[in-house]
Amino acid sequence: IRVSDVVVRVDHDNVEGQPLSTLRSRILGRQGSYVTLGFRRKDGVETTYYDVPLMRGSPEYFDSLKANQPLQDELERYKRQNHQLEQQRLADAQELQR
Repeated sequence: IRVSDVVVRVDHDNVEGQPLSTLRSRILGRQGSYVTLGFRRKDGVETTYYDVPLMRGSPEYFDSLKANQPLQDELERYKRQNHQLEQQRLADAQELQR
């Protein structure tokens, strides 16, 4: 996103020419939910359109996500380990049946 880019879509709905108050009410939402903003960029004679998915939240909300990241990483590690152990258990059970 660059300085001269213009918001033209919010969640794939055209918002060109709408007042800032309307944009604000459509962009803001529940923390942790996503909104997709569509932008128009003019670069000389060329015009480009692109979408950017963004997660809604206050700075404090994002700080709390960072604080919980080590726990999330540990949980994912345990899930992977559990999956590997389950695969090994299934392989052992098949071996016993032979």
